[in-house]
Amino acid sequence: MNIINKNQKLLLSGIIGLSIIFLTFGFASAVDDEQFKTAMDLIQSKKTDEAIPILENILKNNPNNMKVLKNLAVAYTEIKMCDESVKLYDRILDLKPNSPEILYGKAVCYNAMGLPEKSLLILDELDEKFSNETNVLIARGNSHLLFQEFDIALEYYQKALEKDFKPISDMRASGKYRKIIAKNLLEKCFLEINEKKIIGVHS
Repeated sequence: MNIINKNQKLLLSGIIGLSIIFLTFGFASAVDDEQFKTAMDLIQSKKTDEAIPILENILKNNPNNMKVLKNLAVAYTEIKMCDESVKLYDRILDLKPNSPEILYGKAVCYNAMGLPEKSLLILDELDEKFSNETNVLIARGNSHLLFQEFDIALEYYQKALEKDFKPISDMRASGKYRKIIAKNLLEKCFLEINEKKIIGVHS
């Protein structure tokens, strides 16, 4: 397995293991509200694949409901169907252009899809006040890791570890959990850089 494939697997199992949980308001019916609560309970119980059809059904009656769109996008990300997530993020951006949390989610998806160039383009669109937040720095590091630009990735992971965790959205993954991921990626970069140096000496 090559480096990029290993990195994509790592990103899917770690960094994109996030979920955005929103309060329930403004549905077309009480039934939709109850179904949404059921879907959220399933996601909390790690039964995301069971929650998705429920959220899809709610979306039919509430096509522009931001809470459903956002949670459905993240749910698809969790089951590694990032192409569906990107479509949903685009729908949200039509309703709420330049939303930092949505741009970030879309960038994470592109990394998971092995498209770091698209991820970096999106992260560059973030307002300056969000661009140095911990999870954004980790996402940038992930992009450069996929490019095998280990020194640059290392810089971003180090910056992330030096900062207090201040997410741009309410995520189920705790700050402590995401810091552990950043630390693991940081150590991976050290290994890759050292391996390159060793290969360079002996080649």
